[in-house]
Amino acid sequence: MPLMGEYEPSSNPRDRKQVEQYEATNGVEGGTLKGKPVIVLTYKGAKSGKIRKTPLMRIEHNGTYAVVASNGGAPTHPLWYHNVIANPLVDLQDGAARQEVRAREVFGDEKKEWWKRADAAYPDFPAYRARAGREIPVLVPERFLALLSRHPARGALSRTRIRGTFPSLCGLPQGSEPRLDTPTLWRVTDEDVRRCLTRVFAQCASPLFGLIRYFWPVAFLP
Repeated sequence: MPLMGEYEPSSNPRDRKQVEQYEATNGVEGGTLKGKPVIVLTYKGAKSGKIRKTPLMRIEHNGTYAVVASNGGAPTHPLWYHNVIANPLVDLQDGAARQEVRAREVFGDEKKEWWKRADAAYPDFPAYRARAGREIPVLVPERFLALLSRHPARGALSRTRIRGTFPSLCGLPQGSEPRLDTPTLWRVTDEDVRRCLTRVFAQCASPLFGLIRYFWPVAFLP
């Protein structure tokens, strides 16, 4: 479900106009900055709770995106960064494609890899890092299944979700979709995984044991 609430356009005239053009044409107009493609990130204000939208450089690798809080190399983080850290459930639009994601900040080797991709996507980033005088944050907005994929039990959970039985196995109403704002889902704790796998085993094993009980006496007939 897309983010809901009152939309407050950016106070920056350039950003405001670019977002309007981008959304009206699915990125055909307003889809670039200095000749490089951009995406539009939609998020909630940390204090106001209002919907806000910011065009950011498009950094993508194998279907996963990153956003860089460069603020043009300014010494302070951009306002959108603080809002996303406070409310990490965001919407990301790349051209006509829209997706609901949860942003997480990356560090260490993972951040280094994303910096390589970011520099390739937008060559001004090295200059921004040199003059910012701060550690520029990099965030990776991920889909729900991408979050699951990092868990040790990713195979069983992913296959279960793909078969369409994930909601009932995890105690959700039949036919419902996993929601990114459901804490027990997007946190994907070990206890969540154990509970889901226990239900998977119970649903698969119960019919099997029923057949064994039914045919057990037959096995001993002369």
